[in-house]
Amino acid sequence: MSEGGSGGPGSRLRRWAAIVVLILLTSGVTVLALELSTARAFGWGMRAQLGRLELDTLALGTAVVALLVAGLFGLTGRLRRGIPLAAMAAMLVVAVNHVKIRFRSEPLYPSDVAFLRDAHLLVMAVGAGHGTATAFSVPAP
Repeated sequence: MSEGGSGGPGSRLRRWAAIVVLILLTSGVTVLALELSTARAFGWGMRAQLGRLELDTLALGTAVVALLVAGLFGLTGRLRRGIPLAAMAAMLVVAVNHVKIRFRSEPLYPSDVAFLRDAHLLVMAVGAGHGTATAFSVPAP
């Protein structure tokens, strides 16, 4: 008998298959949410956007997000913690992407992380003036 009183290798295989399916479902929903949020922010039709999605693009996005979800599962050790953490991170990315599209008419790029390192550049990119109070304590130039 294996640890935890579960059955043999067949039950372990079913458990891991269920984990992989849940990770892939979470990743697929996350990628679709990001695509639909982008379509909505640009004012495109959602059905038209879904029709334009290429299968390889969707698969690549799902694979990248699945790796991140699997990493969170590995860090937390529990799927019940990993999936909600991934969902919260995905909601944050979707919201930031939507806001950025509304303000700048461009989606969120991975290189935008560089803005987080330089608060002054971030404030200037948003367009806050010198008299505007911000959450950052950035000295005026």
